[in-house]
Amino acid sequence: MFGIFAYVLRRRVFGRRLFAIGNDAQGARLLGVPVGRTSFAAYVLVGALVGLAALIYVGRVGVVQATAGQELTLPAIAAVVVGGTSILGGEGGVLRTLGGLVFIALLQNGVVLMGVPPLWNGVLVGLAVALAVAFDVLTRRSLDKRIGAQK
Repeated sequence: MFGIFAYVLRRRVFGRRLFAIGNDAQGARLLGVPVGRTSFAAYVLVGALVGLAALIYVGRVGVVQATAGQELTLPAIAAVVVGGTSILGGEGGVLRTLGGLVFIALLQNGVVLMGVPPLWNGVLVGLAVALAVAFDVLTRRSLDKRIGAQK
């Protein structure tokens, strides 16, 4: 799935449109990108994938729980942000998210293997997210200053 979505985001019009909308929806609209249709298609695709994941989960566990997966929210967001996807939009990638996922998994497993109490697992993941966001904001400011100085 990572390979398929990496290809779609980099090589297909739909992926380029998603990046354009994520960077600046109004600007994408002015460039002729059908923002409404593209956003709707993205939400439908995500919904279908969530449904598929739910079927796999129920098939594996054998029971439906309303709270299933709640503990995975922070690591999922952390994997995306640590992988380099900008919280401001328009920048990121599936393979970078895979790298962030590997980093977060190694961090969580390392905490367990070191015998650190599980409470610190969430603290360290949160710290990784905070550092990644701070790095993103600082690099964007630096880039904005360089662009402003060149004008």
